[in-house]
Amino acid sequence: MSLLEIIERLCSVTKLQAEIIQKQTEALEQAKIADELTEELQKMRTTAANELALIDKEYN
Repeated sequence: MSLLEIIERLCSVTKLQAEIIQKQTEALEQAKIADELTEELQKMRTTAANELALIDKEYN
């Protein structure tokens, strides 16, 4: 294997590693968004449940 072939293969591996890092970054950002959305939805569900409980208490 020539030096040029080795360099070419190393470049390919480096490109693949960069793609892996990019995909991992995207996955982490998506997980962060999902966590934030989960928290927001939980607050909304709690608010709705509290309001229903108040309505039930006031009118029953």
